Amino acid sequence: KPMASPLVRAQLSLGHNQVTTLHFEQMGLGDAAARGLIALLDGSRDHAQLELEWRHLPHAPELGLKRALDMIANQRLLRA
Repeated sequence: KPMASPLVRAQLSLGHNQVTTLHFEQMGLGDAAARGLIALLDGSRDHAQLELEWRHLPHAPELGLKRALDMIANQRLLRA
């Protein structure tokens, strides 16, 4: 069950566009799909559940959940 950094989720829930990565770097995060997906990554959903929710988030049709999770992980926002 993927889990984003709790700090990033908190920053996004407060409406911040700048978030702190797991490497303590600041980065902008304005993409609606990424913001929506990170909000879901609280460790309570497995990949099948996330796939169902992903369908309802605004994203480019060619961007699948796996690629989106990989991108979030590469930005050092994903804990597990």
